[in-house]
Amino acid sequence: MSVAWATVVPPLQSPDEIAHFSYAQRIAEGKGLPQHIRNGPSYSTEIGVADQYLNLAMLVGNLQGRPETNPVMVRKWEQVVKALPSSIRSDGVGGNPARQNPPLYYLYETVPYLITYHASILDRLLLMRLFDLPLYLSTIVFAWLIAGELLGPRQWPKAVAAGVVAVHAQLAFIGSSINPDIALAAIWSMFFWVAIRTVKYGPTLRRVLAIGLLFAASFLSHARGFPLVLPAAAALALGYWRHRPVSLRGASWFGAAAVIGGAAVIGYQSYVSGTGTTVNLSSISSNAAGGKPASIREFLSYVWQFYLPKLPFQDPMIGPHYTYKRAFVDTFYGIFGNLEVEFPPWVHSWELWFSLALVAGVVLTVIVRWRSVLRQWDVALVLLAGIVGLIGGLHWAAYHLMLINPGDPILVGRYLLPLIALFGVAVAMVCTALPRRIGPYVGVAVVVLGLALELSGLGMTALRFYA
Repeated sequence: MSVAWATVVPPLQSPDEIAHFSYAQRIAEGKGLPQHIRNGPSYSTEIGVADQYLNLAMLVGNLQGRPETNPVMVRKWEQVVKALPSSIRSDGVGGNPARQNPPLYYLYETVPYLITYHASILDRLLLMRLFDLPLYLSTIVFAWLIAGELLGPRQWPKAVAAGVVAVHAQLAFIGSSINPDIALAAIWSMFFWVAIRTVKYGPTLRRVLAIGLLFAASFLSHARGFPLVLPAAAALALGYWRHRPVSLRGASWFGAAAVIGGAAVIGYQSYVSGTGTTVNLSSISSNAAGGKPASIREFLSYVWQFYLPKLPFQDPMIGPHYTYKRAFVDTFYGIFGNLEVEFPPWVHSWELWFSLALVAGVVLTVIVRWRSVLRQWDVALVLLAGIVGLIGGLHWAAYHLMLINPGDPILVGRYLLPLIALFGVAVAMVCTALPRRIGPYVGVAVVVLGLALELSGLGMTALRFYA
């Protein structure tokens, strides 16, 4: 499925892929990180030539546009590229919109770029997409492992949890694009497994250092990875508290993890401090770029109205009327291309009902199994810290950005992909609470419906670009 998505979606036609590709290209071409803006275009001339001859730029937002597949035009593009100097790859040194992102994911993507350095831009871009496959697959693997830790040794709940993740259309689409969101999904999934084991079995040197390294990797992949600090701190604190007493050696491990995470944040912030670049979640001031001052009351009102109806004493929410249904349901299950290909409204309605039923099922399962949950309250607290930390951080960043630009609500479903493993485990957990004769079959039905949704999304995307 990953190979199918990477092949069907035309070059530079996933969210912000042109900016992400250009970021990695600039590093691979030896021009440094894009936080340092120089005189020149934002994207390389090589990208511009491909846009011109292969109709790539005109596809964005234009449902009638199609990529150029005429062999005559393709050969002409190849001839033009051969006639131009090699410097057309390295002149994209202007203000890249992705420059606010830390560089770790882009350094990873320079590997396939350099492997196919002498090939065409299309070949390089395809291999860079396929290089996300290990990240995509690891997310599925850790969903399986997390389900084993939380739901026990039975095989079918683990298969359901991993299966739900494996057939998730939005994850597969992003996992076959050049986009750091797939890195966050993999890192957070790995973290939750390590954190659960740290709390359940006690901190060891490897687990503690892994938590520190995973937080550093999360932040250095994208600023939206910074909220991992909340569940990371909770896992370390609860792990040490549960398996007392804390030895001097154990305390030194904790300090090493804190040093690793702090070095990642401070080091990167120090690097960009003189470039004028900010980081979304950690560096936005309340009145940056002329925005109005932040208000806790306005923020809480915005969050309330994002999920619930407006109360009589509340002012209208900041920005457009953009709620959880659009941000965390419609676009979570699948929105493809440059956010222009999506399922019809009746499918979104069923996605909403499934999501609400899943939330209700999780709550009822926790109530029914309250004693079992209490025995693992510390594990539950770490998972809750991750959920609240990520969603709260997204809302805080979106609110601050809407103080500057009220017309852009920012949030989209792929921002929830760091929690995708927990989503799969939640489905499996609800299925285990059902009667034994029907629980596995409900789980299989959910996976099959997810696969049908993914195949439909892939077909819709193919029709959009090639019909």
